[in-house]
Amino acid sequence: MLRRFTSRLPAIVMACLLILGLSERAHADLSVSLNNGAPATVAGNDTLSFNLTSTIFNSTGTAFGETHLASPAHMDMSTLTISSTGAGVATLIFSMNNIHSPTGPGTISETLTSHFVTGAGSVSYTTFGSNSNTLYSSLPLTPAPTGNSGTVTTLNGSSSGLFTATNPYSLTEVLTITFTSAGSVQASLSSDSSANFTAVPEPSSMAIAGLGALGMIGFGLRRRKALGA
Repeated sequence: MLRRFTSRLPAIVMACLLILGLSERAHADLSVSLNNGAPATVAGNDTLSFNLTSTIFNSTGTAFGETHLASPAHMDMSTLTISSTGAGVATLIFSMNNIHSPTGPGTISETLTSHFVTGAGSVSYTTFGSNSNTLYSSLPLTPAPTGNSGTVTTLNGSSSGLFTATNPYSLTEVLTITFTSAGSVQASLSSDSSANFTAVPEPSSMAIAGLGALGMIGFGLRRRKALGA
């Protein structure tokens, strides 16, 4: 009986790891809006393609959000174009909530690269960490984000700020482009809530570790039995 159990133990462990690994995958709820207009949203997924228009502005791009427990929580828009038919201010809000891990004291990091393809103006980018777990879509951000120490602003380049996250929480990016005339801007922006976070092992993570240890014990028993034979 023991031999039958130990011979099947590796397969049992692998199956359990696969099941737990699939159950570990958590998805972000995403929202992107332009100048407080009706947002493009998606729930239970981590990719959102959008084409938004507002008065003289048009914005197209793809937003990504990642909340896997085994990875840092991050969000980015790597393909983003905003165009304007005249002078004005375009505000794009990208928000992700239902982030469960990592939590604790740490930092929010953000990176922005942008340039005017045509026209001229200025670009700024701010990331907010919020323990209210709100999926924001308009300005002013209401309710105001809690954990304001996570607010980070950059023009072009990278910045970071302190943030203590509780489960669950949200990240929100606000991109503000001031057009002095008609023009078009291409931008790539990302935020990361992982740097220096102290992650607390989830119960399922502890279960995975336990199954791994069980597999090693089973392998040792089989090896000892083979050597004794």
